[in-house]
Amino acid sequence: MPVIANDTVVLLSGNNGNFGSGFIIAENEQLSYVVSCAHVVEDIGEGLRVDGLPAEIEKIGSADGLDLAILKVAKLNRPCLNRFALGITKTDIATLGYSSFEKGQAKRELDGKLGKTIQLTVENQRHELAAFDVSIQDDDFSKLAGGYSGSPLCNQAGEVIGVASHRRNGEQGHAFCISNLKILYAEIEQLAPGLKNWAEKSRLANIIDGLQARQNEISVIYEALFKHLKQIENEIGKSNNDDFLSICENFLKNTIPTNIFITCCQSLIASATPPDEHFNYQRLVEDLRNGKIALCLGFELQLSISNLSQQIAGLTGFRVDRRHALSEVCEYAELHEDCRRHRLQTTLEQAVRTANAQNNHALYQLLGNLDQPFLVIATGFDCQLTDHLRSCGKRFVKIITDPSTQKEHERYQLHFSDLPDQTCSDEQLSPMRLMEKGYSIIYYPRGYAQQDQATLLLSERDYFNAGDLLNKRYPAYLHNKLKTRGLWFLGHHPDSWENRLLALGLQHQRSLSREKPLAIQPQADSFSKLFWQDMPCQHDDNLSLDEFVRLLENAM
Repeated sequence: MPVIANDTVVLLSGNNGNFGSGFIIAENEQLSYVVSCAHVVEDIGEGLRVDGLPAEIEKIGSADGLDLAILKVAKLNRPCLNRFALGITKTDIATLGYSSFEKGQAKRELDGKLGKTIQLTVENQRHELAAFDVSIQDDDFSKLAGGYSGSPLCNQAGEVIGVASHRRNGEQGHAFCISNLKILYAEIEQLAPGLKNWAEKSRLANIIDGLQARQNEISVIYEALFKHLKQIENEIGKSNNDDFLSICENFLKNTIPTNIFITCCQSLIASATPPDEHFNYQRLVEDLRNGKIALCLGFELQLSISNLSQQIAGLTGFRVDRRHALSEVCEYAELHEDCRRHRLQTTLEQAVRTANAQNNHALYQLLGNLDQPFLVIATGFDCQLTDHLRSCGKRFVKIITDPSTQKEHERYQLHFSDLPDQTCSDEQLSPMRLMEKGYSIIYYPRGYAQQDQATLLLSERDYFNAGDLLNKRYPAYLHNKLKTRGLWFLGHHPDSWENRLLALGLQHQRSLSREKPLAIQPQADSFSKLFWQDMPCQHDDNLSLDEFVRLLENAM
C-alpha cells in the first residue's frame, strides 16, 4: 500500500489557473488545517481554494524566506498527517502531490532518497532554516513537477519529515524540514501535538551520531548503549531520560572522561533493564503491526529437517545421520537409479501435506490478524501460512525465482491470492508496488512443494546452479524493503550449510539497517550459537518459539 494516505494530500487552486499541493495536518470540529508552501499561496492569489472549498490563511512565511504556509478550510473529514520524524540522510522517502495532466491535474506518489541536511540563512530571519536535498529515484513517468510544491515528504513509516518546496529538475529538489513549522507558528503544537517530541528526537539523533563517531573508545558498552538509546527513542514523550542524555552530551563535549562515562552508563543501563525480560514486547508488537519487520520463517515451524531427511533417505536405503545435510541426502537420491527427481519431489509433497494436516502454528494466526501487509522470507517448503491468510481473506503474493530460465521476463513467478499467476523480470517487479497496494509478500528463496521442479532448491546441484543466491536471487524490490527493516529468524536454524547460506544471504540484503536481527532458537548447539553471535544477532537460547508467540499475543 502507498506510504502516504491518498486523502491526506489536497489540491490548492485559485482564479488564475495556478495550483499546488498541501496536506492536512490537523482537524477540529469546524476546520481542517492544511500545510503548504508560501510561494504556492502567493502564486495562486485571489480565490484560494482547497479541494474546491474556499480557504483562509492562518499563517504564512514568504517565498524568498520561510517558504511555508498554514491554511484553514471547512472541515474535510479526512485523515491527518500528524506523525513526525527526523530526516535521516540516504534513507528512502516518498512524496505525494499534483502535477499537470492534459487539462487537469494528476496525483502521484514519488519515491526517492533523502540527501544532505542544509541550513538556510535568510535576511531578516532570526533562525537558520533547516532543509533537505531530495532526489527522486522512480520510474520514467514519476518526476518532480511544479505542482508538487507543498506536498509532504515522508519516511517509509509514513511520518512527515519535510515539505517539498523547490525543484532543480525532475529528479532533484529541496524540502523544508517540518520543524520549521514551529518557527512559522508558535502555537503549532496545539494543532499538532506530535511536534512536541521533535526537539527530543533531534537531540537524541545528535547524540547517536556523536557516539557512533567515537565507537572505538566505548566498544565495551557500545552494543548495550545503543540498545538503550533505541529504547529511549521508543519512549519519547512517555518518560524522562534527561539525566542519561545529559551524561552522553557531556561525554561528547569531553567534560566526562571515557572511563567515568562507561561506568555511569553500565550502572544506569543495568538499573533500567527489567531482570526477567529479554525483549521489549510492546516495541516488538508495534514494529510488527507497522510493517517494520521482515520475518524469516524456517523449516522448524512445520517440518522437521531430520524427519524429512530420514524419509528421503528411505527411498534409496541411504544411511543418514546428523552430519548429513538435507541437500546431501537429496543429491544422493537424485543420483540413485531407483529414485530420481520426480520421486524426490513426491516425497517432499507428501511430507508437507502430512505436516499441514497436523499443525497450524499460532504464529500464522497472529500474522493473519495484522492489518498492515508484511514481508516473509519462507525458507521451508510448505504453504500453510498462505493457506491461513487465504482463509482470513487476506491478499498476498507468493514469489519464487526460476533459476533454470534464460528469459529475463520469466525470472520471477508470482502467484496471487486474487489474481491470475504471472511472470516478470526484476525491472518489472518494482513498478508493481505490491506491498503499497496492500499485498503481503511471501518470498520462497528455495521454492515450495507443489511447484515446478526447476524452482526448488533441494539437492547440492540446485544450490551450485543457483550461484547468485547471495545477491541476484533477491529482486531489487525486496532488497529495498529488506534493507531498512528489522529481521526475525523464527524456526530457521543455522544447523546446516544451506541454512547458514540462506541466513547470510538474507542479512546481506539489509545493508542500511542498524538493528540486529532477532533469532529464536532454544537449546541451540555450539555451532549455531557462534553463528548467531558472529552475524551478529540477538539470540535467545532459553525461549521457545511457542512462548515467544504467546508473549507477542499478550503484548497485543
